[in-house]
Amino acid sequence: MPRRNRDDTRAELRRLTPGMDLYRDWRMAMWRALHGPDAQIDPNEFNVTGAVVMDEFDAYTGPHYGHFLKDIQGWYAATASDLTYFMKTGDQETQQAVATFLADFKSNLGFSLFDEAGLWHRTVKKVLTRGHIANDQEWAIIQDILIDTDQTTVSPEDLTRIASLTQDYEAHQ
Repeated sequence: MPRRNRDDTRAELRRLTPGMDLYRDWRMAMWRALHGPDAQIDPNEFNVTGAVVMDEFDAYTGPHYGHFLKDIQGWYAATASDLTYFMKTGDQETQQAVATFLADFKSNLGFSLFDEAGLWHRTVKKVLTRGHIANDQEWAIIQDILIDTDQTTVSPEDLTRIASLTQDYEAHQ
């Protein structure tokens, strides 16, 4: 893939940084729900805002502006990992809160956080290469892919293959 020019990188950052703001707002709301509305919140405990990222990008004049995009893509991957952990280990209320957040994220931004993080692509690639679903976490990720009729990461042929592997996995549980 050819290197993005500065304007293309800025446009991609403008597309992705609202996701950071949405996640930050959600995490802060979850924190307030846990600690009470009057508790003092330290905003530094949460990810930076998209505006901060854009201001830093606009102020940067060096040739390595692509690192800003790599950092945001890394944030998406780490956040997807955190949300997967919350879904796997949280109580039912936490799992529902994460599911609601992910649905709101997609509704507001027009793309899936997991899809953008590359989690879906990596999981499908691993499962198809291996020829089977190895655990409940992979199964859950694949379920998200199968129910997301708007996703464009996985080809129709691969969807058919992972649907079959899902049936095999469920039959052996």
